[in-house]
Amino acid sequence: MIDDIEVKIAEHEGPKCPRCYKHSHEGRFNFDGLCDRCQDTILTFFPTHESVPFIEAALAEQRKRWGIE
Repeated sequence: MIDDIEVKIAEHEGPKCPRCYKHSHEGRFNFDGLCDRCQDTILTFFPTHESVPFIEAALAEQRKRWGIE
């Protein structure tokens, strides 16, 4: 028997993606707080979705902010 195992449960402190409800820090600069995975899914599989222009604008702003382009 193992007696020295301790389990702690705590809520993640990062923001929660409004689409998939995953907690992470990656959605901080994305459109509407979407995680990177959800943002990529919308751009790839739903190119006519109404949020695509906003996602693309947010990505352009990120590239500009970080000097990528």
